[in-house]
Amino acid sequence: MSQFRIIWVDDEVDLLKPHILFLEEKGYAMQSCRDGASAVLVVSEAKEQLKPFDVVLLDENMPGLGGLETASQIRVVDPHIPIVMITKNEDEATMEQAIGGQVTDYIIKPVKPTQVLSVLKKITGRISLVKHQTLIDYQKEFRTVFMEMNQANTFGEWVRLYRNIVHWSLRLYDVEADKMLNMLESQRKEANMLFARCVKENYEHWIQNPEDAESPVFSHQAFDRYVLPHLEGGEKTLLLMIDNFRYDQWKTVEPEIKRLFHVESEEIYCSILPTATQFSRNAFFAGMSPLEIRDTYPDKWVYDHEEGGKNQYEEFFLDQLLQRLGKGDIKAKFHKSHSIAKDPKFFSSINELKNYDFVALVYNFIDTLSHSRVGVDVLKELISGDKDYLSITKKWIKDSTFFKFLQEVRDLGFKVILTSDHGTISVKKSVKIFGERDSSSNLRYKYGKRLNCDTKTIYSVRDAEAIKLPVYTQGYSYVFADSDKFFCYPNNYNHFSVLYQDSFQHGGISMEEMMVPVLTLLPKKSIMS
Repeated sequence: MSQFRIIWVDDEVDLLKPHILFLEEKGYAMQSCRDGASAVLVVSEAKEQLKPFDVVLLDENMPGLGGLETASQIRVVDPHIPIVMITKNEDEATMEQAIGGQVTDYIIKPVKPTQVLSVLKKITGRISLVKHQTLIDYQKEFRTVFMEMNQANTFGEWVRLYRNIVHWSLRLYDVEADKMLNMLESQRKEANMLFARCVKENYEHWIQNPEDAESPVFSHQAFDRYVLPHLEGGEKTLLLMIDNFRYDQWKTVEPEIKRLFHVESEEIYCSILPTATQFSRNAFFAGMSPLEIRDTYPDKWVYDHEEGGKNQYEEFFLDQLLQRLGKGDIKAKFHKSHSIAKDPKFFSSINELKNYDFVALVYNFIDTLSHSRVGVDVLKELISGDKDYLSITKKWIKDSTFFKFLQEVRDLGFKVILTSDHGTISVKKSVKIFGERDSSSNLRYKYGKRLNCDTKTIYSVRDAEAIKLPVYTQGYSYVFADSDKFFCYPNNYNHFSVLYQDSFQHGGISMEEMMVPVLTLLPKKSIMS
């Protein structure tokens, strides 16, 4: 277990140097701050970096932001962090009132190092118990998860299992239990291998038999299931599709979203294969499988090896879908953005959204972030694994112009359907694959002629139309990487194997890519309204 991290906030912190040295000798990692505003910032940054402080020691009487006001703002940043107020006030009733509000405990001045040590031991003892209990709970759950993943046969059972794995990932991140996290990651990897086996055995049946109770809702069925009912109810609705948005990213940012919205429902649908934007997002907005899109709109389908944008007809597909569903008369708007902050035309007209019944916004920040990581050394250092990936996502939601946009949407009274087209996974193991020159370049799936791979664990589909995928000509087939594998061609194999290892990719078979969150959010009443 790591050292307990303590921050001491006092405008006369230099005078407390002997106290701080005393506590450091007792094994505490100490940091000091001279004013309340700076302390709020430091506590916030530490939490964003997933290295939160364990206790705040806070002087009540400081110039500028006072102690109780500082405590109140720190509570917004971290609602559960213990705060110890250091005060001259000996009025017991006043301090009990403070404790009932923002403060965990208090110390009366003049402060003695042994006093502070006693209070810290009491608080950190409780923290240790919580961490210890979390580890015990997971050790018990480990056996349950292991049994469930060896018995899961349906998509619904795998969804329940994945939710559980995400739950424990986030809990173990909170208590910084590295050894247990290693166990969980090993378990997650094994679960993904077994999930892939289930997909290979059942995918064709699922996609050909949507009426089967065990068949999941797929990308091309999601609009009808999750969006249409709100349009039929006459509700002003915003469909917000964040590319590459995973379920664990949702659970990480959920507290921030709940500041603005009530979560009416939380569900998971299944991205079609390949779990790539060209296929899954087009299917979502068209309400058709890729094969049906190709057959219905042959001039709108672009194969991997052909020139031209592969996602340039989403607005057209959506318009056609609304007409087929009998909603062609509603006033609708479609927009796609990489950055609302750099999209002044859209951002300046947000208030005009109230004139629409239905707005669909595709937002590509996370997709851009995951792809940019490959070529940018700084991003590789910042995002070295899933824990960092979740941290960056939370910081973006909280601090970006995107959150301001959500506030505007809340104030306009829109119901929000928040979802994605597919997820993404951190790939670890390269697999050599052979194919003809015009084979596709995606790392998690390949499409082309005479594809041949040096492993049997991939999902190879010769009859693509059986899983509702189009083929360019006879002899073309699809192969999909499972778990954390990725494909590399023989040319410069070692170079690309190293380049893409630990990068976030999509297109293949994994719980992270295929299990797509879809949330229905109801606007909370604005404090300003």
